[in-house]
Amino acid sequence: MIGYRKGAETWGQTPRLTCRPLATIASRPAATTAAFPNPFGSELSVAFILVHSQTVALTLHDGLGRAVLARPAAPLPAGQQQVALPTAGLPVGVYSLHLRFVGEGRTEVLRVVKTQ
Repeated sequence: MIGYRKGAETWGQTPRLTCRPLATIASRPAATTAAFPNPFGSELSVAFILVHSQTVALTLHDGLGRAVLARPAAPLPAGQQQVALPTAGLPVGVYSLHLRFVGEGRTEVLRVVKTQ
């Protein structure tokens, strides 16, 4: 133990920590990504906006975290995008949709529900 403080008493030396802000990249807010309809049935559509052209991958995970549906990473142009995922064979339940923006090293997760 380097130092200890109890009330007004101090033993040893307590180190001072310096904090540096993390570098960030310009990105869009998560609110611009939407999955619809939610709850979904035989098809799930995902809409999002790309600031610049980049590679995007989509993966749908079940409640246990297993990948049940994947759209391989593909380059998409900048602007408004909409991708349809066929989900007819999936059982009813809660799923998480992971959008991985490869050019930005960022992933967004949306919760969606499957019905009949």
